[in-house]
Amino acid sequence: MSKLNALDDTQHDLEELVDAGITKIAQIIPWIHVKHTSFFVCVIDPESIDKMDIIKHKEMWTKEALGTCGFFQIVNHDIPILVLDEMLQGDRKFFKNDIKFKKQYYIRDIMKKDCSC
Repeated sequence: MSKLNALDDTQHDLEELVDAGITKIAQIIPWIHVKHTSFFVCVIDPESIDKMDIIKHKEMWTKEALGTCGFFQIVNHDIPILVLDEMLQGDRKFFKNDIKFKKQYYIRDIMKKDCSC
């Protein structure tokens, strides 16, 4: 646990560690080796449900998908490609910032401080 805390204290992301020439990290987090996995993605299609039902149940669908799959895909969501591209550009821009900038948003335990991200 002390190794994990030491890594957390650096608050470096994976790209920064690789850029620094670090190619191996001591076993801090135990990896579970699985020989056979079954993988699926929950897909939510709002177009297939009545519009009023979508608004009423979207939070329930999201919680169910996250609880079942851990992540999900939403299709036919009517979010323009331009908006999605801008979101990805914003993500990339954020992660290209230096560690001092990103450090202000780093948090492992959301109960310790205000997380208004």
